[in-house]
Amino acid sequence: ATLMAWSIGSGAAARFLGGGGREVLAGALVGLCSGLLALAARRNATWERVLEPAAALTAAVLAPLLGLALGKLSVLTVTVAGLVAFLPSLALTTALSELATRHLVAGTTRLAGALAIFLTLGLGVALGHEIASHMPHIPEPHTRLPEWTLWLALALAPLAVAVQLRATPRQLLPAMVAGVLAWVAARGGAQWLDPELGVFVATLALGAAGNAYAWLRRRPAAVVIVPGLVMLVPGSLGLRSVAWLAQSDVLHGLKTASQMMVTVVALVGGLLFANVLVPPRSGS
Repeated sequence: ATLMAWSIGSGAAARFLGGGGREVLAGALVGLCSGLLALAARRNATWERVLEPAAALTAAVLAPLLGLALGKLSVLTVTVAGLVAFLPSLALTTALSELATRHLVAGTTRLAGALAIFLTLGLGVALGHEIASHMPHIPEPHTRLPEWTLWLALALAPLAVAVQLRATPRQLLPAMVAGVLAWVAARGGAQWLDPELGVFVATLALGAAGNAYAWLRRRPAAVVIVPGLVMLVPGSLGLRSVAWLAQSDVLHGLKTASQMMVTVVALVGGLLFANVLVPPRSGS
């Protein structure tokens, strides 16, 4: 079930990143390999220390190989999708939230850990890109999947996240509903306002729904908030930023990094205002 969740989550991430059918298939295969590496690393403490750069290197090399086998595909999209479970997006959002609420020691520690993971992933992607540069060039595709596939990915992605987080069967349905709520609210907010304010609106709705769930069901609010938040956090932007900086594309790297930080600030603001709108239950 865990390996299936890794594969499905990566395939869904490829669809969210605008990939076509080849990207979804290749992303699912790379995600499966990443899951195998993660499960193997749990049995060996030495390998677990280098899991992130090893997985990034594997994904960055495997993506162009799959491109040679399948035809035209976006190598960067497949690479990022295959590493989506490693991205410390939630840790980054939590770190800034702790800093905003004056928990400076915990926030600084968590922020340093998240940035370290981003850098190690970027190192692995850069090494893989250097190896892949000796392979034949793969042209970018121009095909897009139908709109209904986006909703299918939206239904499957939160379930995959919940399985990876070892949720119980009772928590799967709230996780899926939370993912749909977060995505719909973010999309609607982006259309009426702008992408960053759309993320703020989505996080506000998600945090309020999670706290209400905790009061009504007497369950942890994280059951709703975490799977939905994973749908919103801009971890792929962080990895792309580091990868571009490693390839000496400073302009794209800094632009993407600044976009990621603005989005994270919108996430933190939404969570803080949600706790004011619906106060969290004690112990949730």
